[in-house]
Amino acid sequence: MVSNIDGAATLIGDPTIAASFCSASGFQFSPLWWALAFGADLGGNGTLIGSSAGVVTVALSVKFGHHISFTRWKRICFPFIVITLAIGTIVLYGFLMLMH
Repeated sequence: MVSNIDGAATLIGDPTIAASFCSASGFQFSPLWWALAFGADLGGNGTLIGSSAGVVTVALSVKFGHHISFTRWKRICFPFIVITLAIGTIVLYGFLMLMH
């Protein structure tokens, strides 16, 4: 099993995959790299073990006698995931407009 961050780093570092993401014109800013980074990093917050902050939060809550179920985590975190991914999409779109 590969974590979300390790998987994204592997995909970015592989030269054969990197060649398929770069445009033929030599333009080095690929929106697919940024989309991969946003999806892996921000989307990882959607599960209890998808981010280190989630693991620490659950461990501390158990330590102090509060159980956080997967359903409760999803219910609370889902709006934040949508907001952060929407902001990331807007930022990515802004960068694309500035670069072209």
